[in-house]
Amino acid sequence: MIRIAALGMMVLAVGMLMGCGGGDEPAKTDTEKAAEKATTDLSKSLESAAKQAAESAEAATKQLQKAASEAEKAVAKEVTPPADAAAQEAEGILAKVQNLIKSGKLADADTQLKALEAKKGSLPASLQDKIKALRETLAAAMKAAEALKLPGLPK
Repeated sequence: MIRIAALGMMVLAVGMLMGCGGGDEPAKTDTEKAAEKATTDLSKSLESAAKQAAESAEAATKQLQKAASEAEKAVAKEVTPPADAAAQEAEGILAKVQNLIKSGKLADADTQLKALEAKKGSLPASLQDKIKALRETLAAAMKAAEALKLPGLPK
């Protein structure tokens, strides 16, 4: 009887070593289960963090694009008014020079036109053409005035 009890204990011991699953895979220990759960949780956390980082990067990119667009608009506003102001000032000087030519004050017209010609490079092409045309008109008026002067008369 002792032999049967010993044999039964051995079968029980072998059965415990093989596991209850009956398959080839041994039963997982609590440590293995905890490690597997931690790995799964870590994967989920990393996926979530990656998604949040991508969303944050996209939002930051949109903000940068918006800021760049607003900066371009601000620069355009800063640059445009002085150019417009310079053009308006040049228009005023052109009108003044035309009036001086009409009234026969050619020396004054020449002085004003020379000052305007010094700024010509910063003005729009349309105004540059007007300045050139006015210079030609003034030159013709000065030539005509010289031709009208008689020798020996005071200037």
